[in-house]
Amino acid sequence: MYSCSKSHAVQNMDFRGIVYDNIIQSDFKPYLEALNVSKADLHLDGELQKREYMYVPAVRAALAMNLMCIITAFFLMLYFILLSRRPTISQKQWLVLGFISGWECIFSGLGSAIFSVIVGIMKSGSKKDNYDVVIAGSSPFFGLMWSGFVFAVLVFLCIAYCWWISRKGAAIVEAERAVQESDSTTSRIIEEHESPIDAEKNFAR
Repeated sequence: MYSCSKSHAVQNMDFRGIVYDNIIQSDFKPYLEALNVSKADLHLDGELQKREYMYVPAVRAALAMNLMCIITAFFLMLYFILLSRRPTISQKQWLVLGFISGWECIFSGLGSAIFSVIVGIMKSGSKKDNYDVVIAGSSPFFGLMWSGFVFAVLVFLCIAYCWWISRKGAAIVEAERAVQESDSTTSRIIEEHESPIDAEKNFAR
């Protein structure tokens, strides 16, 4: 390998394509063109190549989870901004906020876990092949991913705690309102029963 292929949005981890691109950029290009050798004609052996059906979809799934995590975080931020302009937050709004935050935790956790599994699969495959190929995960990358997951969980727990406090406060307010209504109803009934008696007393006088 003389150089790395150009990075793009979705890396498919196709080793046959990576090897073919590097051969095309080398001095073997005329021989490949003369023999009409395409990427599909390359034969690669090894445990890592056999496990391609496992880590290629996993990479795409992990990238999809990370993309959904970013989109969900964007909508969560917008909803936070909208709720910050309201004087009070209803129970339904708290539930919607918790629903979005819950999906944020799921997407973030799945993306981080899938990437960790991918690196484990590739490490074991390269170790069995014994081609002196070292595959290692970037510590800052995994650190940022798992930190994002922990932060998403903390946000979800804070939302759940605030919702619980708001629910208890709403229950207390409803109980006080019910007591006030019952008191007003009782006093009205007493007044209705007392008014004919007072009228009779006044008439007798």
